[in-house]
Formats: sequence, C-alpha cells, structure tokens
Amino acid sequence: SGITAANFTDTNLTNGTKYTYTVAGVNNAGTGPKSNQVEATPNPALPPAPSGLSAKAGDKEVTLTWNAAAGAATYNVYRNGAAAPVATGIAATTFVDKNLNNGTKYTYTVAGVNTAGIGAKSNPAEATPNPALPPAPSGLSAKAGDKEVTLTWNAAAGSATYNVYRNGAAAPVATGVTATTYVDKNLTNGTKYTYTVAGVNTAGIGAKSNPAE
Repeated sequence: SGITAANFTDTNLTNGTKYTYTVAGVNNAGTGPKSNQVEATPNPALPPAPSGLSAKAGDKEVTLTWNAAAGAATYNVYRNGAAAPVATGIAATTFVDKNLNNGTKYTYTVAGVNTAGIGAKSNPAEATPNPALPPAPSGLSAKAGDKEVTLTWNAAAGSATYNVYRNGAAAPVATGVTATTYVDKNLTNGTKYTYTVAGVNTAGIGAKSNPAE
C-alpha cells in the first residue's frame, strides 16, 4: 500500500511460480475498483558464458572441462559451430565427446541452461584426437643369414607401421614397415648387429622393444 508511482517491483518471489496481480487506486474516499488481472512467472536471468573451457584430445575422443556458470542448472555442448548441441542436460562441468575421427580437429563451445533458457556460449576450445602411442613391441628376435639379418616381432597394439633401429642409432634403418618382420640386407659377415623396433601411428613413435642381436 501507499505506492505513489505507477510501477512496483515485487521481490523475493519463487522462480517458476506463477503470480497474479491486480491494482487499485486509493484516495481520501477509500480504495477504488481493482484493475484487470495480470500474471507473470519469475525466472532467473540467463546464465553467463562459462569460462575456462579446455579440450584434451584422446584416442577417438575429446575431454572438455569448464568453470561453472552462475545460475546454470545444466549445460549444452556445441561442436564445430553447429546450431544444435551435440550434448544437452549435462549437470557436471565436464563432458567426453566420443566416437570421433582421429586426426580431425574439433572445435567446441559450452552454454549454461536454466528455466530462463540457454545462456551465452563460452569461448571456443579445440583439440585433435589421436590414438595413444603404441607400446613397445615384444618378442623381437634376430636370425643371421649371409650378409643379412631377419627380424621378427609381435604386433604392438595401435601400430600402423614400424621403425627398425640398428646399433643404437637415433635414426631408423627402416621406416614404414607394415609387417612384423624385416630383412636387413647388405651387411658385413662376421660383424655383430643389434636391433630394436618401435611401433608408429598418427600420435607418433612408440617405445622401443628390447634389443636383439
């Protein structure tokens, strides 16, 4: 009562609850007739853009993390600028986007969501998923022949090809070997040669095997 202005803000209400209002004028003669009813349902402000979005690449997946946005109940994740989110209803501040293509760059944004709607999107973050480096091949053996050595080893998971190293040199004597065997030729009979093998994929060169000579 006693409102002299032609407006009023009703505060400390419950978001999501509908309120109905009427207004009546008052003077010395008393309270006049009430106005027509109006109604409104208060809602929180849209969430601000989440900050600190980061993207970490894995094997066919990207792990996203971000800072909580005030007032956000859940989050939407957007990929490669698409209008439709790749994930909705995320209650945590992390998400793992799976079943991706290794070697392809992906760009992400995140937005907070509450009963008012979808808030502003975060700054973008990008990552290019790649497989883990191959483990060291096991079972390397070396069989001597006339001016040559035949190497065999067990396949290392995730390897696309193999590098063969001789006598501890940093540079491989052979690269792009697709089989699990290799013949090193044009050697000097009577000279001892020591070999290691490493698996290779799009992530890089994996650990070297135990030596064989």
